[in-house]
Amino acid sequence: MNNATNGGLGRPTPGRNLSYLEAPPDDSFTLNLGDIARILWRNVWVIVLCAALGGAIAVYLVLRVTPVYVATAQIMLGKENRADDALGSLFQRVDRDGGEIYGEISIMTSGRFLSRVSETLALAELPEFNPALLPEPPPPSLLENVASGLKSAIKYILGAGDAAPQQAAPQGGDPRPGAPVSGADRVRSAATAEQSVRGDQAVYVDTLARRLSVRQQGSSSVLDIRFMSPDPMVAAAVANTVADQYISFQLEDKLASIKRLTDGLDERISDMRRRLEASERNVIAFRSESLDGDSGGTDWMDKQLGELSSRLVNATAQRSELEAERGQIVALIAEQGAGAAAGVLDSDMIRRLQQERSELELLEVRLRDRFGDTSGRLGDVNEQIAATDQALENEVRRILAEKENMVAVATAREASVRRQFKELKQSYLDWEREQIELSELERERDANRLVYETFLTTFTQSTETVALQAADARVINYAEPPRSPAAPRKKISVALGLIAGLCAGLGIAFLRAFLDTSVDGTDKLRRLLGGVPIYATIPMARGFLRRMDPILAIGQPRYAALTESIRTLRSMLMIGRASSGLKIAVMSALPNEGKTTTSLLLAHAATQVGKSVVVVETDLRGASTARLLGVPEQPALNDLMSGIDVDALHKDDLTGAYILPAKRGGDDAGGLLLSDRMSDLIHQLEAKFDIIIFDTPPILSVSDALPILRQCDEVVIAVRWRESSVDSLADCMRKLRHVGISPTCAVLTMVGRRDAGAYWAADYALA
Repeated sequence: MNNATNGGLGRPTPGRNLSYLEAPPDDSFTLNLGDIARILWRNVWVIVLCAALGGAIAVYLVLRVTPVYVATAQIMLGKENRADDALGSLFQRVDRDGGEIYGEISIMTSGRFLSRVSETLALAELPEFNPALLPEPPPPSLLENVASGLKSAIKYILGAGDAAPQQAAPQGGDPRPGAPVSGADRVRSAATAEQSVRGDQAVYVDTLARRLSVRQQGSSSVLDIRFMSPDPMVAAAVANTVADQYISFQLEDKLASIKRLTDGLDERISDMRRRLEASERNVIAFRSESLDGDSGGTDWMDKQLGELSSRLVNATAQRSELEAERGQIVALIAEQGAGAAAGVLDSDMIRRLQQERSELELLEVRLRDRFGDTSGRLGDVNEQIAATDQALENEVRRILAEKENMVAVATAREASVRRQFKELKQSYLDWEREQIELSELERERDANRLVYETFLTTFTQSTETVALQAADARVINYAEPPRSPAAPRKKISVALGLIAGLCAGLGIAFLRAFLDTSVDGTDKLRRLLGGVPIYATIPMARGFLRRMDPILAIGQPRYAALTESIRTLRSMLMIGRASSGLKIAVMSALPNEGKTTTSLLLAHAATQVGKSVVVVETDLRGASTARLLGVPEQPALNDLMSGIDVDALHKDDLTGAYILPAKRGGDDAGGLLLSDRMSDLIHQLEAKFDIIIFDTPPILSVSDALPILRQCDEVVIAVRWRESSVDSLADCMRKLRHVGISPTCAVLTMVGRRDAGAYWAADYALA
């Protein structure tokens, strides 16, 4: 037997996986299908009750609602008629887009149009539309008065009653014709324009508009006119009257449009006739004044411009050529002299002088060869060569002067041609402007003639086709008085009520689950304990009408789950332990979590395998073991620490274990358990019993159990199913970690029978 305290911690057995001692708690939250199923099963009665309540409310409302009948008439827009074929695009065509159809729907639901329907059917004589014809209602009941008061209070709180009351129209206005109208009268007239249009039918039109519905069928031109009424005859009558009145309204509107058109056309035709005559006179006057016929026309102008353009190009080219030749001569003279320039000029005089100079140079060479430089004739020859060079230079300068004269003549000729071309071009532009102005006058005349003819044709057609007009819509289906009401739909309403109640029940069930901070399963408990293994889940022993003593239930077939869970806890604590002196402490965070019952059940299971067991109650503030088992209260724990021998302990016949109860009293219970006398008592019990089970006080209530926990080999923390809160268990674990104590395992106590079925026989997990 290992009696060491291991530094205040529970004694670990070699070979066990104790990584949970350092593992941090897992605070993650997951919700799997199993959790969802358990939430639904636990709240099945809430869900069923909410569904039944929703169905009952739906049945009640359906029975109280007045049946409503719906009648439907159909019209189709876009009916062709001969007048439209004759007038072309003057009136609306057959094809209508979505915007036009929505516009027609707005007309059929407008107050002005519905006033016609109300007058036609004399709705003022029907109690359904005229509240004054209804019988006097009975006085409101107490429930209705309460509901009305609540509604008024809610409106007052939300500020709905803060709207300014409508002021009555001021009296005493000046009724005389021509009297000035005040600003207040204008505002009042503008604000009540719609009421003025509706007249006496304003009250009935509002009811009519609320029950009338006009809808387009898909993207077609067919409109459904639906009306709801408690009377099937009224429903059909209103739908058919709306269709007929729309046809009449459309035809009247078209005839009024034609009349306005013809009246306007008559005035415009006279004005267009005067404008056409004026434009024709302008064209004739312009032609007689501006276009006299001397210009020759467009072809002559183009021909003259072409000839002058060619002459201008030739003159410009000739001038450029002469200027180039002159420039070449001047450049040669400046660079190489007149002799070099003579080599590029084409002149008979220059060729003759060049030939004479060549002959003189040849004569000079012969004289030098024959007589040498001392010949007297060499001087004469040199003088002749110089005279020839001077003659060449004079000829070159003469030719250069001729080129200068030719360039001046060519320049003057080019300027003259250019001036003629410019004058002719200006004349051509003036002529073109006159042509443009004439074209504008002619276009204005033609446009006036076209508009005049169009207006005249339209006027003639409109006056001749008034009798051919028909509405652009037709009724394709009149409404029949419905035989069955459209609302309420009893079966669907009750089904929706059941579904709504079911959804509300599901919402309440999951809301309860999410707001529930109690430990309701091993997964949550394992996360909270940060890896501490869970050795067993102990189900609640429940009889037919009340809870049963778990110790009496051990061994009975119907409580097999309870028996197996205690046996699992016993086996997990005893495997690999010493044969005697095993100290086990059963603790809890708060009172009433099942630690005392767990201690007694564990003691009973240990005695079943031949172990001698003593259950020591260490809760000196709330001792209850002796009263629970019906054993004598003497000797108590307090007495043994005062010197009484352990042989005086009483054996409980029900559990088979010895019971050492506690006696309430004492000022310092924690100090008593921390004393050396308590340690000596534990050593005595180790020597006499195989297993010592300590039923300790709750940790969060008092700290008396800490000295006992430090001296035990195994520390079992009891957590009550769906009663122990997450916060209390977390506080308990923080307190234990602070003093260096780590539980060996945990057990989930008082588990419901339906939930315990999932943990049958040895449901435990190691971290």
